[in-house]
Amino acid sequence: IFVKCMVENPKYAPALNNLGYVYLLKNDMTRSGILFEQAVALDPDYVSALMNKAQWLLLKNQKPEAEKILKRVLQLEPQNEKAAAALSRLEAG
Repeated sequence: IFVKCMVENPKYAPALNNLGYVYLLKNDMTRSGILFEQAVALDPDYVSALMNKAQWLLLKNQKPEAEKILKRVLQLEPQNEKAAAALSRLEAG
């Protein structure tokens, strides 16, 4: 379904983000990272894509970049509990 959406509208950030998540579940770090990057580039305020990109970065042990993204999510959605918890875990070490 996501691939069909991307063929019909290659600049649809939700489809890119969702397909990236599917690849992340399949442990395809390369494809998932590319798709999260594309989704965020198309919509820099798309919280779901930002959260997925942060998760991807944490799995790649890129903590400073993940922290930056999590802080951005909290700027957009100050009550985002998942972002706050992830940031708290990062800051705790």
